[in-house]
Amino acid sequence: MTRSLDADSFSRTAKILVDAREVATFDEAEERLAAFILQVHVGRGLAHNRSRQAAVLTTVNSAARAFKGGVHVKITNDVRLQVGWNHGEKLSAAVEHYGGVIVEDLETDHPTICIGEPAGNTPGRPVLRATFDGWTAGVVEGTTSPLQERDLFVPAGIAAAGIAVAEAFEYLRDTAIATGRRNQGMSLWRPGVPWMSLEATGPDDVTYAPSKWWLAGLGHLGQGYLWSIGMLPYTKPADVCLMLQDDDVVTTANESTGLLLIPGAVTNHEKKHKTRTLAALLDARGFSTTITERRLRPSHGPVGDEPRLALIGVDNTTTRAQLSDCGFDLIVDAGLGGGPAHYLDMQLHSFPGPRRSEAITVWRDEVAADEPALDLPAYRDRAGADDECGIVEIANRSVAASFVGATAGALVVAEAARALRNEHRYEVIDGSLRGLEGLRSVAMESDPIPNTGFSPLG
Repeated sequence: MTRSLDADSFSRTAKILVDAREVATFDEAEERLAAFILQVHVGRGLAHNRSRQAAVLTTVNSAARAFKGGVHVKITNDVRLQVGWNHGEKLSAAVEHYGGVIVEDLETDHPTICIGEPAGNTPGRPVLRATFDGWTAGVVEGTTSPLQERDLFVPAGIAAAGIAVAEAFEYLRDTAIATGRRNQGMSLWRPGVPWMSLEATGPDDVTYAPSKWWLAGLGHLGQGYLWSIGMLPYTKPADVCLMLQDDDVVTTANESTGLLLIPGAVTNHEKKHKTRTLAALLDARGFSTTITERRLRPSHGPVGDEPRLALIGVDNTTTRAQLSDCGFDLIVDAGLGGGPAHYLDMQLHSFPGPRRSEAITVWRDEVAADEPALDLPAYRDRAGADDECGIVEIANRSVAASFVGATAGALVVAEAARALRNEHRYEVIDGSLRGLEGLRSVAMESDPIPNTGFSPLG
């Protein structure tokens, strides 16, 4: 008997396979993801390197939502973590919390991501090294990194993991991309410069980070932002204030993309607001949170001492066009590509800048490119079924994968961190994990951003 489907339950990552015509039915999409296995070889050198620790946790957390056959993790040294969300925990406990399975040995038939200095043999097909140095991040074939992997800016480890997991996922999809046999990456300090250059690594005096953040939109992208913010090694998390804004509730479908939603913890019947779910997690992390459960509009911006640094993760074009009128001192907005051909794409805009938000053409002309025709095989297979209305709703939902949100989140947090250091800013950063060699950035001259508050990093 075919099970009923609805948009609040079906995986947005499985939908990639449906909309790419790689499967003939919805059930086949989930069966195929159930055959995807990722291996992670955690080597030496994690004990005092928080960027490596963040890379491991991001790899497991994002991959567990896409590689439904399992994320098998071999750990060389079970260190006690010093990084953000899992500070003080043993590495093995955190890996299991995020859905990984600890194993003694790795196999030869599955892709393997290596993090840290490998001890002994690292089997896998292919074998990839998630690597970083300072503010730069990427993936290389094999176990040896050409970078020093200096632990200067933790989101670089997150970005390295996102890039590596995307590479492994596309390898198993067997797309036309030469995944698993290439080196690619990007700089969070100077996006667009060669990622292995000295210019890409950024400064080594990362001692402060913003202390007030306003996050509008708490879905795929918003949780990507929060994942990076929560990994920052604040010495006094209680001094960090986060305003959480969203008017939607959590559904089980969100588990496939939301890095802060542990699979199995969400039930659709509870209708729990995203703001309250995530505020509880952030409060447990030690942050100070405030929530608002309405959409962002010009009359709803910050007042008094509320955060004036806004990270935007919404897909509503009306809201995005009005951002310049919302009263923030700095706005960083990210958007992801639609449909299976573009889900790896990322585009970032920052305000204030040479253009106001309503002048961004792509927002005015945006069309629902990720809405597939209902004559695709999997949709035709459900024609006339009792859940046909639910299938139409699924057709209108975007495809997504959490490793893309993790990478975009690191890039957005880096833009905010740079701007509040009165360093260079970018009007636009545009690239794709399909091929980061094509990433472009448009730098801008701008006045210093008002000091919206800093908190020290340890």
